[in-house]
Amino acid sequence: MQEQIRVESFIPVLSRQTEFFSIGNTGMGFESPAGTFEHITLEEQPFVKLIDGQKSLEQIIDVASANGRLLSTRALLQLIQKLSAHGCLEQGDDELKRFGFQAPRKPKGLGRKLLNLFFNLTISSKSA
Repeated sequence: MQEQIRVESFIPVLSRQTEFFSIGNTGMGFESPAGTFEHITLEEQPFVKLIDGQKSLEQIIDVASANGRLLSTRALLQLIQKLSAHGCLEQGDDELKRFGFQAPRKPKGLGRKLLNLFFNLTISSKSA
């Protein structure tokens, strides 16, 4: 019998090279270890400081909503998906896929590789 995987039990571990930053008064984003950038929505922001490498997704949502605030589980999953897709999590590709998260994107095409090689540039695309 195959082991049943519960996404709520996933414990995200951030890469040390992942950097979060503020944008204006209420905005937030992150830079990945590969140098790509991503926006963090207002709904996702309450979860950022709770990703400590020890709490499961279930514990993160419990702690974040402890003050009675209704938070979106979907927003937490979207944030974890963004972090995963940008290579910001320490988990390997197999573990990420087992829990249903997209593994880090690999740069495509010779043009991007040449830009990165000669100019140390990384082109990122906005994720859905």
